[in-house]
This record gives sequence, structure tokens and C-alpha cells, in this order.
Amino acid sequence: MRSPYSRIQVLARGTERTLAFVQDGGTRWPQTVLDLRRPHEPALPYLRGMMVSLVYVPRVRDVLVVGLGGGAAVHLLHHRVPDARIVAVEIDPEVVRLARAHFELPDDPRIEVVVDDALAYVPRTRSRFDLVWMDVFLEPSAPGTDAAGVPEGSRTVAFLTALAARLRPGGVVAFNLHHKPGYAEHLGAIRRAFADVHVYAVPKTGHRIVVAGRRRLPAGRVLAARAATLDREARDLDPPARARIAPLLD
Repeated sequence: MRSPYSRIQVLARGTERTLAFVQDGGTRWPQTVLDLRRPHEPALPYLRGMMVSLVYVPRVRDVLVVGLGGGAAVHLLHHRVPDARIVAVEIDPEVVRLARAHFELPDDPRIEVVVDDALAYVPRTRSRFDLVWMDVFLEPSAPGTDAAGVPEGSRTVAFLTALAARLRPGGVVAFNLHHKPGYAEHLGAIRRAFADVHVYAVPKTGHRIVVAGRRRLPAGRVLAARAATLDREARDLDPPARARIAPLLD
């Protein structure tokens, strides 16, 4: 199906669902993979990597997810921080419809889905968040996007500064980035908009998880202690939170 923003496919294999964007040449870019039997378990490696951000914020009350896709991030966060309010912003109403129709997006008053352009929503909203997940992709190399499909407007220092202003004290933004042409420039813009940045490599992938804060981020020993606590509280984490601290890059 073709939306105003992308050509989209939903694939079903047993209880597994995949939402993918398809380029004109036929190349398929999976955006969401989710098992309906275990929707809270991250199926894609980058999503497991994004969970490192939970170590940075001891108490998560309000979460902003930029880029809904099939809703795997919402499923995961709703399970891990069940008392938190989650706002998911998605520009494409067709993606929202598919997430509800095929990916069992949770129906919970603590979850709000906003159909809007994040470039407009972020500067306009007065809400503050403890945690923001930036996972926004459209069709790669489409007009207005980079080689990975990241909208160019979301890579600007102006937008990133507005995003930083939405954080509560101690809050962080976690970015899912591809190590492709334009990555260094995107990371450089994040470094200019935020006071401190940590970068993690997702093993055996080209993904980088970038954690950014408005003030100095916790030291490694503090993160390791918090990760050990998180492991004790959530024994089903895979891999353990402590293992995700290891690939911190300078």
C-alpha cells in the first residue's frame, strides 16, 4: 500500500508480524518485527539496544516515542515501565492504522498516539518527559530524508535543541541511528544540542544507540550499578542490562 509518505508492506508469518517500507526498486526495509504471542519482547537487535536508556533514568514517569512504526517500542516500554505515560508521535496516519489493525497496539489510557509531524509537535508541546526514544524513519533516500530514511529536519541543531528542552532534569533522549553516510554529521548535531552524549554500538549490526542529556550523564560505575539493579528487577531482560553497558564508545 502507498501512503502519503512511504510504500508500506505488512508481512505475516505465523504469529510474527513485520511492517516494512519498500523502495521503488523493491528493496524492503523492515521497521517493526513483533511476535503477537510476546509483543513486549524486542525482536530486532536495535530495539534491545535502545533499552540501555532505562539505566540512565531511575524513575520514568513520562515517555515520548517519536516514530510509531508497528508499535514495538510502545509494547516494550508499556511492559517495562507500566506506570508511565507514553506519548507516541507518528506522521503517517496509515502507519497508525496498521499498528492498530495488525500489531495489537495496546489500548490503554496511559498511551496516547498523536498523528503529527514531530518537527511541529516537539517545539509546540508543553509536556516534559523523562525519556524520549527517537526512532523516526521514512522511505530511505526519499525526498527530504537521508540515506537511512531519517527526515533531514530531525537532524538539525534547531530541532534537537527543541527536543532537549522537552526533557525533565535528569532525562535523556535515546536515538536509533544507522552508521551510514551522514551519520557523523547527525551525531555532531546531537553533540551541539546536548551537554553530554554516550554512543553504543549494537553488536553485529550497523546501528548506533546515542544517549543524550542536557547535563552531565552518569559515570560508568553508576550506570553499571543501576544496570545490576535493573537485572535483578527484570530477570527476563535479554541481554542483561549490564551487558549493554560494555559497548560504550568514546
